[in-house]
Amino acid sequence: MAVLIEKPGRRSSLAFYVANVASEALFRIHVARGYIRPVNNGQVYIFTFAMATIMMLAKKHGFEDDPLSAAIKLIVGSEEASLRPRRLRQGSLVAAAAEPALDSSQQVATSTNKEVSKESIGDIRAQPNSGQIVAHSNKVQQLAFLIGYGAQLSFRLLTRAPRLLNQPELLLRSTIGDKSLVRFGLFLSTFSALYKATNCALRWSLDSSTASNCFMAGLVAGPALLIYPSPTIALYVLWKCLEALFHEAVRMKLIKNKNLFIVILYGIATNQLFYSAVLDPRYMKKSYMSFLDRMSQHRLHMVNRSVLDVFGTEASTGYEEFFPDLHPKYMSPAFLGSIWIWMLEQKMLAKRLPASSAAIL
Repeated sequence: MAVLIEKPGRRSSLAFYVANVASEALFRIHVARGYIRPVNNGQVYIFTFAMATIMMLAKKHGFEDDPLSAAIKLIVGSEEASLRPRRLRQGSLVAAAAEPALDSSQQVATSTNKEVSKESIGDIRAQPNSGQIVAHSNKVQQLAFLIGYGAQLSFRLLTRAPRLLNQPELLLRSTIGDKSLVRFGLFLSTFSALYKATNCALRWSLDSSTASNCFMAGLVAGPALLIYPSPTIALYVLWKCLEALFHEAVRMKLIKNKNLFIVILYGIATNQLFYSAVLDPRYMKKSYMSFLDRMSQHRLHMVNRSVLDVFGTEASTGYEEFFPDLHPKYMSPAFLGSIWIWMLEQKMLAKRLPASSAAIL
């Protein structure tokens, strides 16, 4: 129920993001335990179909207000989606009311001009020659490479700011020439070039700009992830796709109670995250583990994880040994007796170890 405290416009984004992190941890746990086998290039299939669906929905309803949509606008351009209707301010409503009404002849002339302008714009977009398609794709490809490489480089340098002050030349050489940065830039540039070229060719050949064209262009451009394989990117795009489909289902009134769905999704994802953080922390994202540790005021380190190791999940991996300061007054006799037995076993084991090492010598 805590998600209801969040602003209504951010609830779905928060719930689907937490579900994204939880699904990644759950996937790693199931792979490690042998429950499922990862498919070769499975992240490419996920990314391809999810991105194609996102572009199709963006063509129908416009881009959402989220980081992924902002990145897509930079890479492929905002013209690949329909414009979202903006809310009119109070001043614009007053101005619209103050305008004189047009008579029937003026309305016909205005609508005719709008139709002619739309048709001319459609002809310009739908009928370029092959040279224009190649030139435009190359321009977009170069811009996308610079955006991807520059963003990754800036992030790396910011995270290594202390080392940058001490060893600037060595760090700059190793960072600027990092192959992963180049591959990420090539991934974005290849995706944008393939998407723009395919969409433009379909618009040219079919003489129309439809959502199905964007879906096909997304299917062609999606395999660009082979240049920079990343399950994290694929899962993030997948959950953003599911969030977009959720909004589509709400628009179509297939989901009656939007808030109930968000609460259930957030509750299930939070349950999985806290299970993984306490019992199976090895498969959680380190960045999210650090976030949970800060939010809980480092109470994840104040768990008696040696007791949880009996479940076979290696809950104490990466954590220091912690034993709570228990008062015998508030302990049951059975639990107190088990502690005494455990302490005697530890002492006996400590005595045996020096004797065995001396015998070996």
